Amino acid sequence: MKGIKWISGAVIAALVLPVLAQTADDPAIGTWKLNTAKSVIPASLGIKGMTRVYTHTPAGLALTETQEMTAGGTTTVKYSFRYDGKDSPVTGSSLYDSLAVKEVAKGKTDSVLKLKGATVGHSEREISKDGKVMSLTTMLKVNGKEETLKYSFDKQ
Repeated sequence: MKGIKWISGAVIAALVLPVLAQTADDPAIGTWKLNTAKSVIPASLGIKGMTRVYTHTPAGLALTETQEMTAGGTTTVKYSFRYDGKDSPVTGSSLYDSLAVKEVAKGKTDSVLKLKGATVGHSEREISKDGKVMSLTTMLKVNGKEETLKYSFDKQ
């Protein structure tokens, strides 16, 4: 019986540890606050502030994005993902319900945003070499119109 428990533990470790090792040194991990002075956000989105929190999990990475709205209140967008280019479900966004993320270089990713299976946008994220600034450029359909969103975040 002890042998079976040991083998089960070894199998779980073999599956989980590589994912944790991959994400533990990811420069995105941590809390990022929107620098509105360096960002370009269409007024139609109604966003006046934003905080992104990236954490690593046994399944890969998780993001919780809290948006402060100009009309008052907040909106929370959440998703968990890996850098494997496969679709991951998104909650809290009316503009997209899944995304697929690929790491193209250390600290740089490309994402495809989808709504009901159809591609509605593309996003590029890059973290500065010193790890203090994250740039996020998203081309996305907002109310039927193509918009370019340029976010700059400072690491907290």
